[in-house]
Amino acid sequence: KKQIKSMASASDFSVYVHLTPTTHPDKICETLKISLSRSKIDPETADLGEESKIDTDQLGSSVDDLVSKVREFLTVNRNDGNKVYEVLAVSPQFMGVPLPLGLTASSIFADGSDVYATVRITVDSKRYVAPINTIPIVPKQTIAASALTNPSTNEKVLKFRTITKYSYFESGDKWIKVLLPDLAGLSSHPADKIKVEFPTNRSFSVEVVDFNGQNWQFAVPRTQCRILTKACTFQMKSSGLQVSLRKKNTSDNWWSLFKSKAIGEKDTDDED
Repeated sequence: KKQIKSMASASDFSVYVHLTPTTHPDKICETLKISLSRSKIDPETADLGEESKIDTDQLGSSVDDLVSKVREFLTVNRNDGNKVYEVLAVSPQFMGVPLPLGLTASSIFADGSDVYATVRITVDSKRYVAPINTIPIVPKQTIAASALTNPSTNEKVLKFRTITKYSYFESGDKWIKVLLPDLAGLSSHPADKIKVEFPTNRSFSVEVVDFNGQNWQFAVPRTQCRILTKACTFQMKSSGLQVSLRKKNTSDNWWSLFKSKAIGEKDTDDED
């Protein structure tokens, strides 16, 4: 914790919020560092009678404010557009008794305290087909398969358009389904012009040649969690090309399709 720099002012303090999903209540999936404001009121000397008027800013952050900050972080940084995050409970102990939301946070937590939050994640299945994220991917030029086998100066170098619209959702506890709506109507396209590869247990790529007057590509160089490459498949649907990723671990939580680094997380080699 000491290695993490705090942006809080002297009147603020930080807590470490450990997130536990309702699907795996005995597992901490991510830890966030949340800054809160201290109460400026001394409860021993302050007049807290019914007629007293206290500026709400002086009360500092409440437990409800902490819940709002956690929910806002997940919605902005972990949501691909079709997820709903609910913070159901906050406690100073792991799997402990929930705290009342109206309590002043600084009366319970000190700077650097550990907080445990139970989070329920639901998927709006009606929204998954719509594009939910745009990821900047550096366009590349790929040489056609025939050019790789029979290189020649006369071979034409294909230019690909990078697909930036996609959606994904969890199907049961074993599968992640990824839909590329730009490739809708691909079912009648020649199979030899469609290439979907799963080169490692943390990546996959899609290339389609000569579809709707263009060549298309989509790649995830590092997925959020590991996959079983031999069990992964793809299917041409009326709504687009769907890639089915088989989870290696059913307990994994795919907060994002692309690998996203959690606060305080160190880079590790997960390719085993």
